[in-house]
Amino acid sequence: MKTVGILGYGSFGQFLVRKLEKKLSLLVYDPFQKVPAKCIASLEQIAECDFVVLAIPIDAYEPVLTEIKPMLSPSTVIVDIASVKTTPVGIIEDILPGQSRVVMHPLFGPQSA
Repeated sequence: MKTVGILGYGSFGQFLVRKLEKKLSLLVYDPFQKVPAKCIASLEQIAECDFVVLAIPIDAYEPVLTEIKPMLSPSTVIVDIASVKTTPVGIIEDILPGQSRVVMHPLFGPQSA
């Protein structure tokens, strides 16, 4: 089974957990939010997942990606869900050149859920 690590447990991180927890193996890291015990993880555990979802503010991309860079597997796929693309994709490319990634703009809101 593929593992999904979610960085950030704000609105979108919580949404992903609710929608995916019965379908996938999920781990969540957020030093500022209370994460459910069933999926709480360290940053190291998140970096070992098959997919790492960046459910964090764009201004956190650089420090967080720099911190997890040495822990990532070359096969890990970074999933960017920011609503803008130029800045986050540039940061990902600068810090993790060649790392597999999925760049998307989910239509997030109560109607999309």
